[in-house]
Amino acid sequence: MKVAVQVIYQKGRGVAAAARTKAPTYRGQLRIREARISELGRMATVADLISTTDGCDSSLLPVLHDVNVIYVEAEKMRIRGFEIVEGAHYAQTWDVKVA
Repeated sequence: MKVAVQVIYQKGRGVAAAARTKAPTYRGQLRIREARISELGRMATVADLISTTDGCDSSLLPVLHDVNVIYVEAEKMRIRGFEIVEGAHYAQTWDVKVA
């Protein structure tokens, strides 16, 4: 599904709502699936945002692990989990709007 995503956290710290309106919006193809995660040594539900402009399956954001859907309403949803950046695990939430 083609979506626009805004991230709620930066390295595990909440971004104020006013600052989020100025933050970049990432547009791409949302995928939620189960995958084996080598860093965790187990299967996990993951979400990723894939570029739709370059013809390659390149991720626009770090993969979100252990994904939970918080809500789905009309053409919006919020999903949360954690991302792995440079070996560190950070809480992350995505606000998603269908494009």
